[in-house]
Amino acid sequence: MATTALQRDAELLSLYTGLPYQSAHHIAGATRRRTPLIPLPSRQQQLLERWLLRRIAWPACDPVRPWGIKWVHPQYDSLTIRFEGDNMAEQLASSLPPRVNEHGEVSGIPGARFSPPSKKGITMILLGTAARIVLTGISPEAWKTALKTEDRYAQQSCYRRSPNAWTD
Repeated sequence: MATTALQRDAELLSLYTGLPYQSAHHIAGATRRRTPLIPLPSRQQQLLERWLLRRIAWPACDPVRPWGIKWVHPQYDSLTIRFEGDNMAEQLASSLPPRVNEHGEVSGIPGARFSPPSKKGITMILLGTAARIVLTGISPEAWKTALKTEDRYAQQSCYRRSPNAWTD
C-alpha cells in the first residue's frame, strides 16, 4: 500500500517530535509543501530553548524520555512540551526558575518568568523577548506545591522578587 507525501510527512513529524500521529497529520496537512514541518525558531526562541536544554540535559535524566517528555510541538516563536505528569513538577521547579543564593550565584534560567499555572499549562517567557515555552501535563496544584517547596530554601526567587523585570 503506497503512502502519500502527507502521510510520510505526518509519520516523520510524529517520529521526530513524539506528537500523536493525528496531531502530526493535522500540522502536516496545514503546512505548505517545501515549508519545513519543524520551523526554525526565532533567535530569541533559540536562546530560551538552549537554556531549557542546558537545565534538563543528560546525564541527569532518562535518555529514552528525558525528564518525562512525551512530545514537543516546536514553532517559530514558541515551544510546547508535554510531560508525563505531576511527578516532573518538583524537578522542573528546582531547575528552571531563576534564583540567587547568598553568594550572588544564579541558578535556573536567567530572565525566565512563569505565568500562573492553568489547565492549559505553565508558560515560561524570557524577559524582554517574545520567546515562550509552554509546559503541559503538570497540574496547577503540583506546580504551586513544587514552587512553594523550592522557595523554602535560602535562595531568593528572582521571578517572585521582580516578576516583570530583571533583578539586580
